[in-house]
Amino acid sequence: ISARKARYTRAVTFAWTVFFLANASISLLLYLLAPADLWSAYANLGNPLLIATMFLCEHLWRRRVLPPEERPRIADIVRAWRRHHAPPAA
Repeated sequence: ISARKARYTRAVTFAWTVFFLANASISLLLYLLAPADLWSAYANLGNPLLIATMFLCEHLWRRRVLPPEERPRIADIVRAWRRHHAPPAA
């Protein structure tokens, strides 16, 4: 792994960590302090939209900071995920 990709990976891991901590904090505060309808709307509608937006931002950032040869294609990511989660051979 190149130094550039290592820096990118550390930065993305930090960004996702901050994102999920902030998201969990907002959800908890809404659950404790806001009406149930507001918390439910955030949890069921807002949260998936925020996660999708974060994925899009990460994808765009990856395209900006990593050269093409260091960026996995989405098909490669899906293939790796399927290999990792495949049931064991009988």
